[in-house]
Amino acid sequence: MVSMSPLFRKRCFGMFCCSLLAAGILGCQTQGGAKAPAAAASNGVPPINIQAEPQANKQSDAPASSPVSDSASENRKTAPEIQRDGKQGASPPNVTDTRNDKLQQDQRQTTACGKLGFGKEGQAAEIELPLNCIAASYGADDPDNPTTVTPKTPLNTVPYSIPSELRGKLAAYWMNLGDNVRGVLLLAPADWKITSAAVGANGSSGIRLENPKDPGQYISYMDNGGCQGCVIANIGAYFPKLKGWAEQQGFTSEPVPEINKQTLLHPNLMAFSKKTPVQGYAVNGVAYQKHGGGGGIFRMQEVQLPDSEHRLAQVILNLFVALNRAGSDVS
Repeated sequence: MVSMSPLFRKRCFGMFCCSLLAAGILGCQTQGGAKAPAAAASNGVPPINIQAEPQANKQSDAPASSPVSDSASENRKTAPEIQRDGKQGASPPNVTDTRNDKLQQDQRQTTACGKLGFGKEGQAAEIELPLNCIAASYGADDPDNPTTVTPKTPLNTVPYSIPSELRGKLAAYWMNLGDNVRGVLLLAPADWKITSAAVGANGSSGIRLENPKDPGQYISYMDNGGCQGCVIANIGAYFPKLKGWAEQQGFTSEPVPEINKQTLLHPNLMAFSKKTPVQGYAVNGVAYQKHGGGGGIFRMQEVQLPDSEHRLAQVILNLFVALNRAGSDVS
């Protein structure tokens, strides 16, 4: 069993002693090697204009209808992906801990918690977007430090530029990772709804948002946290050049059949597009990995929107890129 951080040692509820996102799907496969930190997306890494480096594999040598270009330029079985075709993808789990009924009722709700500034690095905020704090479900808690929906201290201005034409449409969404300080920050349309949000005892996490008028439009985020079997298999699946490394760690990585294009943006970031049965829609995403010492970190974000909303998908995904671009600086 992968050791848990001090934050999560106080209580551990049932399945959450394993990975919240993997339990009941793959189990929590672990193997020797240091546990990588379950890092949260930071809100302090500047956006960077990235020149895409085509990934040399059979899937594509060209940019993947690249979601990352303008504004900042799981084993797959464990990823909280959208149920698109009834075959692949698993949504974040339904949490069944009944010790906190109020939290269960609030699980899919957000709390308006002020504004969050966005702008160029080192400068005052250009704009402020509404900040919605997500009431998540937790697989463990610390009685001495109860989890709150809002951050302990106000979030810093995010060094990321929001295109003027989208400023009235977007909001920032923040989910507490359990210590009231670290969190996941996402961009999404202001009127979208949270359909699932959860944090596991080992730091795994997942969020899904949907357009209430069209559930086919969604944003999903997942982080495998300390489930190293999930992390290693996903790294090998989404980063083909690391498939051999994953197998050396003792985990088989199967190709992701839905992926039809991939573009390596950075050694740690892979943009991709996936096939979807929904006519007129496109699925784009970005995966992040960091590996070494027999373990690593894996997280990804995916967006399905109508083809006509490609610009919106770019802006949403480019924030993920900006917050993960510095690699070892992600905290």
